[in-house]
Amino acid sequence: MIKKISITLFLLSVLNFKTSAQVFDIPEKKIGIFEVMFSGGKTSSYYGIDGSTRLFDIIGTTLTSVTLTNKIDLKLTSNLTANMELPLNYIYLISDSLFPERSILNIKHFGIGLTYSFLNSSNFVLGFSSMFKIPNGFHQGLYNDTKYLSFWGDGYFQFNSNGIIKYKLEDQFIKFTLGYNWRDEEAKDEILYKVEAGTSKTKGTGLLLFCEGVVSTKNPANPSKAFYPGSSGESYNNEVTQGGDGKFYMIESENYTSLGAKVIVYLTNDLFLDGSYSIKLFGVNTLLLNQANFGIGYPF
Repeated sequence: MIKKISITLFLLSVLNFKTSAQVFDIPEKKIGIFEVMFSGGKTSSYYGIDGSTRLFDIIGTTLTSVTLTNKIDLKLTSNLTANMELPLNYIYLISDSLFPERSILNIKHFGIGLTYSFLNSSNFVLGFSSMFKIPNGFHQGLYNDTKYLSFWGDGYFQFNSNGIIKYKLEDQFIKFTLGYNWRDEEAKDEILYKVEAGTSKTKGTGLLLFCEGVVSTKNPANPSKAFYPGSSGESYNNEVTQGGDGKFYMIESENYTSLGAKVIVYLTNDLFLDGSYSIKLFGVNTLLLNQANFGIGYPF
């Protein structure tokens, strides 16, 4: 009986919403969205410089990444939206033997940007977005920071800009995004791309399928330094094959394509939940790290 009442209440709350693909955007009569997102993934593999799947080593080295992101999108005008994000990132590296456990908990970056739509008709949206990302530390150099000599780093400045084309119907849309990401220090610039297709056939809910990826402006098959011993594809002795010195750096250049799906459900006019999962289909010099995401949002 209690279960039936709960289902009924949920359905009644959903009936307050229109069936509209706008379920993925800032709702009408709201000026913004605040969302807290949790994402995580775990891997012991990567795509090598030849695109093949490889283990980090033969001693069970595994990398775990967990991120808690606070995000705000705020309408400044009908065509201009401010975007801010603050991801708190936990990276954990463990091996069965030979190397000690290592971890880092820090703010990945502070991102601030704008999204502008210079055409927003009933069926088409044309616009662009940009974001400047400030790292948690300001050491210049990925490989010579005495604080991070054996594991990861303090990040680097980034600035990305994207062109956006969106075609929408009442309960469906398709969106194309193509951008360029400038990156400081040894990290190489990137071309970013994303294709999204969304639908909302049930009131207050939506389903989104997406394909996204990165193409480095420098050939990732020829990195200036291997992010982990063996990942550069050179010939190594048994010691290196088993992990070498165990140093694990941030990746300076990579290619990859990911495929994923996202679901959003509005519980009330002022509260929604969303979840997504993405898998890396293929790549070059990149972690084989699939990601699960869960978020709770508050339109205001």
